[in-house]
Amino acid sequence: MKTWIKSVWVKRLVPLVLLAAVWWGYQWQKTSRIEALRAEADRIGQVFAEVWIASGTYRDSSDRFIAYRDSLLAARGVKREEIEEYIKAHQDETEIYYDFTRTVSDKVDSMYRIIDSVLKAQPKDLTVVAKKPTDSTPRIRKRMGSVPIYPEQK
Repeated sequence: MKTWIKSVWVKRLVPLVLLAAVWWGYQWQKTSRIEALRAEADRIGQVFAEVWIASGTYRDSSDRFIAYRDSLLAARGVKREEIEEYIKAHQDETEIYYDFTRTVSDKVDSMYRIIDSVLKAQPKDLTVVAKKPTDSTPRIRKRMGSVPIYPEQK
């Protein structure tokens, strides 16, 4: 009687199973690497887009922009050097760099649309133009000679 290890079918299927396992492991590793790159690009792209929007918001006040940028980077746990390293590392890889710029562009566009719709939804200021302030000096109603008299005397 033959044992199952010596079976012809086992000898034929074992290499196929091993080949399938190696292929599956390679695909899994490749997919996880791509997902890690996308997650990193999304995280850094979000911060980059928020800083970009802030640069337009605070274009007249550079001190406020720098304070906002630094607090945003600290809150997101991203350092400026990390962003610069990411850009330098992928600037020669055109596909990854293009995907990153596309991600930032999409995020900036969506954030701008949200900000624009919020501004349009806010009620317009319909108050009447400020009334002319009343004069605090008393009005002179009647003059008798050269001396003004206040209040009116009868």
